[in-house]
Amino acid sequence: MPHDRILLKGAYLMTQDERLGDLPGDVLVADGRIQEIGPDVRDEQARVIDGSGTVVLPGFIDTHRHNWQGALRGLGPAWTYEEYRSRVQIGLGQHFEPRDVHIGNLAADLLSIDAGVTTVRDESHISNSPEHTDTAIAAHWESGIRAVFDHGWPSTEAEAWQFGSDRTHPDDIRRVRHDVLTDDTARVTLNAMLRGPELSTPEVAEHDIRLARELGLRISMHVGLGEWGAKQQAIRRLAGSGLLGSDMTFIHCCTSTDEELRMLAAHGATASVASALEVFMPGLGHANLLPATDPAAAIVANAHAGNVDTVIVAGRVLKEGGVLKGGETVFEQAAASHDRLFRAAGLSRPGAARVSG
Repeated sequence: MPHDRILLKGAYLMTQDERLGDLPGDVLVADGRIQEIGPDVRDEQARVIDGSGTVVLPGFIDTHRHNWQGALRGLGPAWTYEEYRSRVQIGLGQHFEPRDVHIGNLAADLLSIDAGVTTVRDESHISNSPEHTDTAIAAHWESGIRAVFDHGWPSTEAEAWQFGSDRTHPDDIRRVRHDVLTDDTARVTLNAMLRGPELSTPEVAEHDIRLARELGLRISMHVGLGEWGAKQQAIRRLAGSGLLGSDMTFIHCCTSTDEELRMLAAHGATASVASALEVFMPGLGHANLLPATDPAAAIVANAHAGNVDTVIVAGRVLKEGGVLKGGETVFEQAAASHDRLFRAAGLSRPGAARVSG
């Protein structure tokens, strides 16, 4: 993709750099990278974006998103895990065609970009076939976002892949590592989304972890899932078997014990906690951020996607003037995918009459 040469002028810069700190000034982006930051940066060749009255900061990072479900956005926000598993993974997942995964990932990426999220970890348990995997990855390249693609298990025969499963991780992850996502410095990279001892047998968990480490991949796994998670204590089991390491990210940890969390920290592992996913606010322009006595506090406590004016990833402007680029067609395709999936599963849409196949 071609990179724009961009000069952001006159913004309040929250650099996240201890040496530079926060300051009013300019940012020059060239060749896909930040080249210069300062109070009066000049470049006659750059396209100038007026940053007056705005805050410029590094893009947000979403550490846990199932992008393949992008066309199902807003479905079941109050569901329990069992309801989600039954209706989405088991009920709908088996009907996803590669095209549905592609448009779901693309829609989810654009929604992330719209909210100022420039990097996403895509927990992809829709590896129904190599084609499903490849189209998911292709969507990340197409959207322009930075993505960590976490290769997971299929959502076909979903029940056989969870809770005591004796199936090892799909071997296609080897092909992806060797032929598709080989560069760990690229905009789209590869991780391994494993089930671990909470969702598979101890023997399978060990096999999968060793496979991921053989391939040089960081590992993620969901743990602490309700009463089952409290009973299984996946983190404690991993520590006891010598498999717990700093290359692991644990998702949720809702019923993980304090002892397990201490083990996690002692081994240098990380946790990803999924808080509220969506906040809908009435359209009041930027009044929700004023007066911005503390810009950082105003952004964290009050901002929403409507406040994000411009998003730049690797030198490409993906949102400008509050307008997301290329969104309308994608969201139309996502709506069509959504309807097709419900028809294929013989399910009725909320508020709609039941549909048949």
